[in-house]
Amino acid sequence: RGTFDIVHMPIDFKSGHNRGYAFVNFFTNELFLKGLAELKGLRFATMSSQKVTDVSVAHVQGKRAIEQIQQPRPGSGAPKASQGRGKRK
Repeated sequence: RGTFDIVHMPIDFKSGHNRGYAFVNFFTNELFLKGLAELKGLRFATMSSQKVTDVSVAHVQGKRAIEQIQQPRPGSGAPKASQGRGKRK
């Protein structure tokens, strides 16, 4: 069993860039706290940006709720977000 079951990172299809946030559905509160410790303040070395990550609890909770928000708007031509299994270290 992994750490999370779904990640949704909205994309701005005009610019091709992400919108600067993502939803991750962790299996347990303990796994969320571990993810929080690992992800908060992270800087992506391959990016030229000086921005760092921040982590917070979303108003949207659970895999089904995340699946609902990732449905593309009719006529947008946007693909659905990918689903996968996160791996434990």
